[in-house]
Order: sequence, then structure tokens, then C-alpha cells
Amino acid sequence: MPRFIIVPAGTFTDPSGFEDVGLVPLTFPPSLYLDFDPNVAGSIVKDGSNNVTKWTNTLGTQALDTPGVASAYPLWTASDLNGLPSIDINNGATKALWSSADILHNLSLGYSFAAVFNAPVMTSVSIFNSSGIASNVTSAFYSAALTWRNNGSESLNFGALPGGTWLIITGTYNATGNVCKVWNSGTLINTLNSAGAPTASRKLSLGWNTVFNARIKFARFQFYNTTLSPAEQDVVRDILAAKYALP
Repeated sequence: MPRFIIVPAGTFTDPSGFEDVGLVPLTFPPSLYLDFDPNVAGSIVKDGSNNVTKWTNTLGTQALDTPGVASAYPLWTASDLNGLPSIDINNGATKALWSSADILHNLSLGYSFAAVFNAPVMTSVSIFNSSGIASNVTSAFYSAALTWRNNGSESLNFGALPGGTWLIITGTYNATGNVCKVWNSGTLINTLNSAGAPTASRKLSLGWNTVFNARIKFARFQFYNTTLSPAEQDVVRDILAAKYALP
């Protein structure tokens, strides 16, 4: 593996024997197909009070376009984490957006997600939904010990994460062995040998879904249509950590 050494200017009088190396910026893995970023112009539709009525995937036309109830719009905050916008679903107990169409791929083929979020302690947070809006949440965080649900009956406990703190959470489901794993900023938290993930397309829900009440802020939410390798997860975390000034 190449090694690079930085030396003070003027150390060498003849630098001709050295090679200029261009640094290539990191890019997200090509399996990224849903990327919800409130900082992208045009991806947010909101009213005059910054209440969000539609949030569009920056990589396509898929969108979160249905509120949990008629008046349950999340709040767009112009400057939050590292001066960048966030979607505040902590603005009341029943805020939500979900997709009117199925936008998640067949989860049984393997999938991954990444979220930059802030949740207070002792709260209930639904991140994405596996089938109907009112049941079978694939992923839900609740109480002080946050939990990810891979299907309607299996839960993967995160342990007690710090409340009121911005975190980078990644999760993977590997169809080989049906293994679910979840990480907090690169540290493996827990593993579940699952019976399997849903075998059809699914709607995506952020926030309240009539079962879990969401109390959370998102600075970014991504979905990958494959199981990310450890190296790919490192790239995802490095990019997100750099953008949002997180460890």
C-alpha cells in the first residue's frame, strides 16, 4: 500500500525526483439509490412556515409525500448541524412523512441504510416501514434502548445511545445467513440472525406511523440496495462525518 509523508516547505532544494499525487475525493457506493438530503435545493416542498409537505430523493423521483395526519408536517430548519438544514420530526409527537408508493426494493436481497439523526432519550422513533403504514415496521427506534426491527417480529437492540446528540447510524441486512448488524459511528453495536426480510417492495416512512411516535431530527437519510461491505461503510461514514463535522 502506498505511503505518503508530508515534509516542510524548503526541506528539499530539488523536488524534481518527487511525484505529484492527486487526491481523489471519496464518493458514496454505487448501490446508493435513496438519498434524502434537506440541503439540496428543490428536494423540499414546504409552506410559508417551513412545514414540510414533500421530501424528494435527490437521486430520482421517489418522494416522501404523505403526512402522518392532515396537520402533522415535519419542520424544516434552515441551519442546524454544522450550519446545514435538518428535518425536525421532534416538532410534536405525531409528525411524519411517508411515500404514497412503494419505493424500497425487495429487502430480502440485502440492504443497508445510513442516518444522521438526533433523538432525545426515552423517545419512540420510526425510521422506515416494511409494509403497511400502520403495521410491520421494519425499522423502529424506541425508548432509551433504541431498537431496529428487521421485520414485524424481530428486534435488534442498539443499547443506550446518548440522547440529544447527533449520531451516524448504519445498518445492514445480509441475505446470506440473514444477518442484521448495526453500527454507531463505526462501532458494531449488535448482531441478529434473522428469519429473513420482507420479500416485496415497501413504502418508506420517516416519523410517526400510528404505531410508533417519532421524536427525531434528520440531517440525512440514505438507503442502499445491497449489503454494504465494511470498507464501503467506512466510506459512507467518512463522507457524512466530514460534511456534518461529526467524529
